[in-house]
Amino acid sequence: MKTLWIVIALLSLAPLAATILDVVRGQMRGSPHNIAAGYLLYAFRIFFLLIVQFTIIPILFLVGPVWMFAIFLTVADLIAHWGSSAEGAGIPLLCDWFDIAPGYCWLVLLIYHAVSGALAYAIMRYGKRAFEILAGWYQRGTEWLAGQIQP
Repeated sequence: MKTLWIVIALLSLAPLAATILDVVRGQMRGSPHNIAAGYLLYAFRIFFLLIVQFTIIPILFLVGPVWMFAIFLTVADLIAHWGSSAEGAGIPLLCDWFDIAPGYCWLVLLIYHAVSGALAYAIMRYGKRAFEILAGWYQRGTEWLAGQIQP
């Protein structure tokens, strides 16, 4: 819990430090309005990029390499299941690793792969547009906040 407070403090103080550096360098006047606008500008930049990174990158990782590995394991389990007796094949590895009951295993795997496939399709189909929308929000937000700083 103490580490969380340290991270929050650092993330809160970083925009203030950057704003004070701008005032010291003479890039902006040191009025209370400019300091507040500068703080909001740097905080927006930091938090927007952190939120995007900590949401989009894990989703892309789960849809990309993790899903491909899960497909490989599922296909290997199917081959092992069909190539041997039903008793000798055992429960598929993914179900064993995540402690899924054997009666629900194939249904859970089917739902998992269907949802992952739909998510991968949505990312391939709409990912570029979503990225452009996020980039537009970021650009409009930073331009507006930078415009609030008075010379």
